[in-house]
Amino acid sequence: MAPAWPELIGGRRIERTAATEVNATLVALAASAIEVFGGQQRDQVRACGRWPLCVLFFVKNHPRRDYCSPACANRARAMRHHDRHQADS
Repeated sequence: MAPAWPELIGGRRIERTAATEVNATLVALAASAIEVFGGQQRDQVRACGRWPLCVLFFVKNHPRRDYCSPACANRARAMRHHDRHQADS
């Protein structure tokens, strides 16, 4: 549905396609998912530590990483802080 070919324009490689923008985006998304879930790093793919509040996945590239982003980690810390101080009241 989305044939693609590389073109060399001004010394840079550019991917061209005859597909609609939606189909080209879906193909790129599928190719990326196949690369992540079927590639060399597939054993390092983890769900975010805030699951079920966060449904994102990430590649665990550091032993201490448990969240998809620093923002998610901060929300988890804030939530734990809030829960501890609610118990004191």
